[in-house]
Amino acid sequence: MASTADLRELEALTPWPRPEFVAGLDALQGSAEQAARQYAADARVPAGLVALVPRCAHDDRGGIPWTS
Repeated sequence: MASTADLRELEALTPWPRPEFVAGLDALQGSAEQAARQYAADARVPAGLVALVPRCAHDDRGGIPWTS
């Protein structure tokens, strides 16, 4: 079984606590959040276009006219 000292040596080889690694993770997280917000904003455009499709007479399926 590994000793505490052995584990500390292995842990020292990892990048996790290094400031540049933490900064990189923070930047990636911020970028992913921004991309998700942009995707949500962009998704409103086709949703609005779909809402403009006229409903056929006697077609009451679904919440929007476009049911295909």
